[in-house]
Formats: sequence, C-alpha cells, structure tokens
Amino acid sequence: MLDDSAQCSCGYVGTYDHDNILEDAFIVHTSTSALECKIQTVYCQACINTRGRIGSDLGSYGILNWNNRVGFAHELLNNYTSQFTSSETPFFAFHQTIINAYVEDDSPVSFCRLQTFQDAWFAFIRLQEIGSTMQCPICGPNPAVIIADGVAVSFPSHRVESLEPPIISSKDKAWVRLKRTTMKLTSFPGPTNLRKSVYKALNQSVREERIQKLNEEFAKFLVINWNFSY
Repeated sequence: MLDDSAQCSCGYVGTYDHDNILEDAFIVHTSTSALECKIQTVYCQACINTRGRIGSDLGSYGILNWNNRVGFAHELLNNYTSQFTSSETPFFAFHQTIINAYVEDDSPVSFCRLQTFQDAWFAFIRLQEIGSTMQCPICGPNPAVIIADGVAVSFPSHRVESLEPPIISSKDKAWVRLKRTTMKLTSFPGPTNLRKSVYKALNQSVREERIQKLNEEFAKFLVINWNFSY
C-alpha cells in the first residue's frame, strides 16, 4: 500500500491523485526463492518526460524497492555483505549460488541478472551507515586513491621458460640446488635422500637397468616354475 514513505525515483514526495492509484505486479527476491506480490503505484506529476511512478519505500517490510517492479529482501543483500566481508566472495559466485537455490526451491520467477543485483547491492550499501574509525589522517575517511598491500610470489625466468605439462618427465626439473637463505622458501626442498630418489627415478638409464633386472628375475621364475611342473 502507498504510505508516507512513498516517493518517486526523481525524489518527488509531493501530493498525487488518489483516484489514479494502480496495483501492479511486484517481484521480491530472497535468498531461496522469489515472491510474487502486488504494489500500489501512482503517476508522478514531476516526471513529465520519464513518466515516473511513485511507490512505497518498503524499508519497514525489510525490502529494497528497486524500481516498483522488482524488490530485494534485506536478508538477501545482507547475506552477500556477510559473505563478502568474511570470505571475499565475488558477485558472480554468489549470484550463481542464488540461481541454484532458486532451481532447488522451484522458484516461480528466476533470479535477476548479475548486473541488476550488483546495482541493487551498491544502492543498498549507500543507504547504510557502516561505522569505522579507520581513516587517513590527511585524506580523511574517504580517500580518492587506496593502495592495498600484497605479496607477490614469482620464480626466475630461467626456471619457467621451459615449463612443460606434468606428464612429461624430466630430471632437470627434479634436481635443483637451492641457496641458503634466511627467507622462507617458496618451494619444498625436501630431504636430500628424497630428492636423490626422485632424480634417479627420472633418469632413463636407471629405469632401463631396473627393467632389465626385473626381466631377468621374471625369466628365472619361469624356468623354476617350468621345472617344477615337469
């Protein structure tokens, strides 16, 4: 129903003609399914060119009225905020999760497009007051540029220029002499004996010797087995 919170997207909150109030379809998106509802709207007298319509804010019902046709439950938007701040969940992953939940729940209406959800979430965040005492002493709480610290892990070019698929064996990649350093290693050097074993296993000549020994042992077994049968 139209109430005191009703306004147009242009910001007009003045009077309107009660005789021209219409009841339109309204879809509310939640975390598990979409709800088909009704909403009252009326023509905005200030929107001469855009033919905007006045609708209720619906914030008291826990709903973000996006455009008088689609709304988003605060529960859904807060759900993404919680996941984004806890595990750095990207928009695409969360959007796909909601789509899967709608399919599981046999939602009568599919979830909105990814871009629509992004726009709605940012609009919802602008309405919230997120308390924080962290700020730049010079730029204030809203600096124009933010530089985030990070850690980059890389390897010398001569170590990666000849990389090949892991199915191709090469003893050169298994035998690497590491220099002593006080910094943390970015690879697992392993015990010396273990690295020697890996090196020998990749050596073609060692493999051929082992295969030859196995063939000899197998030939002796055939001779013994044949004599026993005779």
